[in-house]
Amino acid sequence: MAAYSDDLPSLGDTTSGRLTDDEAYQALDRRLSILEERTAPKPKPFIERINTWSGIATFLLAVIFTYALGAWDRFFVSPVTERRNLIVKLTDIDIEVAKLVPTLSSDPQTLLNVGTMARSKKIALLQGGTNLSQGSMDALSLGEVQLLGWHYSSVNDIEPAGKLYDAVLKKAQSEKNTFIEADTYRLLANLQTGQAAVEATKVNPEANKYWPEARKLYDKAIQMFVSDKQPQFYSAASAASEWVGLEALDYGSQECAYALSSWAIETMSKFDPSASNRFLIQQISWLKRLQLSAGAQHRISSVPCPRSVVGFMEQEFREAVAYKLKATGEANTDLPAARKDYDKAIRIFTSMKQPRLFSAANIAIDWAKLEASSASGVKECAYALSTWALNQMSWFDQTVADRWQNEPWLRQLPQYFQANGGLPGPCPETVVGFIDQPR
Repeated sequence: MAAYSDDLPSLGDTTSGRLTDDEAYQALDRRLSILEERTAPKPKPFIERINTWSGIATFLLAVIFTYALGAWDRFFVSPVTERRNLIVKLTDIDIEVAKLVPTLSSDPQTLLNVGTMARSKKIALLQGGTNLSQGSMDALSLGEVQLLGWHYSSVNDIEPAGKLYDAVLKKAQSEKNTFIEADTYRLLANLQTGQAAVEATKVNPEANKYWPEARKLYDKAIQMFVSDKQPQFYSAASAASEWVGLEALDYGSQECAYALSSWAIETMSKFDPSASNRFLIQQISWLKRLQLSAGAQHRISSVPCPRSVVGFMEQEFREAVAYKLKATGEANTDLPAARKDYDKAIRIFTSMKQPRLFSAANIAIDWAKLEASSASGVKECAYALSTWALNQMSWFDQTVADRWQNEPWLRQLPQYFQANGGLPGPCPETVVGFIDQPR
């Protein structure tokens, strides 16, 4: 108190010891005013004020912007934008895998791991996209809805995939988009095929649970592809090759599988001979495995594939394929019978309204190889058949013809003739009847 007593004003006259009330109040007010002034906080510099409030300001801005962005996403980003963003992310996964796989080793386990990781990533993204409301789907294009359905089917999520494909069908039919409609039938058939493959692995499979519907869908898709104003033969061939996967299962029709693969090979040859030839090599390998198989369900007969199964395919084509299969089965036991059936198959293929020359040429190559390799074969006929076949194939793609030209058995024919007096003689008409003279 002594420190402040010298500066503070006196409360009044202390000699008399008495103060009037007014004097006392006035003196007290003066003292309180001075004390208030001295104890008031000093004003802070501007920089110090910024430092004091910066933390609080940062917190408030974070709260304000986070809430605003969240509210925008929730109330202003449309379901259509969400769906499109989802489709882009899912498609990016497939693109990443497509780029990655060629750089990896061919180790099956490595490829399986990559596929499993990609599938898991897709499943995680699709978990939040199961609200497939009609409104959000109507605003998407046909291709977008179809692609989203395919992504669901790629992770074996059947129910939403089926719903999306049904939505695509209705929209495609209303817009009269026959290509998308046909392609969606193909995708629905693939769904059925996948379920049939799972069913076939069970101890007591319901063999007929998925086959009839899948066959109808594939057949409808192919018929629409080939009967369009601008026929989509390549898409039809792709659908037929996928259908082979269904019929090649234990409870499918092996005869129809072979007929379908033959039709796909023939159809592809007009647009992509190299791909057609690769598929042909796979078919030959597959047929050999069937012939060696002991299981009754794997055996393949020479009975034509029933029209009730493959409705789009011409009767002549199915008959020609059946003769070819019959000849293949007779090749090692009855050469004369095999020759007759090979000849019938080629005659049918070459005399159709739209001749199937690629298929006929492939049969002629098989027949030529039989004549060249069999002890009782006629080498002159092997030469005539191979010459005719390579001439037909060269019209499609010279590289395919060159591949067959380099077959060991075919390169040995000129050496055989040179060792036996020179050029080959004519092939007897009794052996090969379809080739016109001179031979």
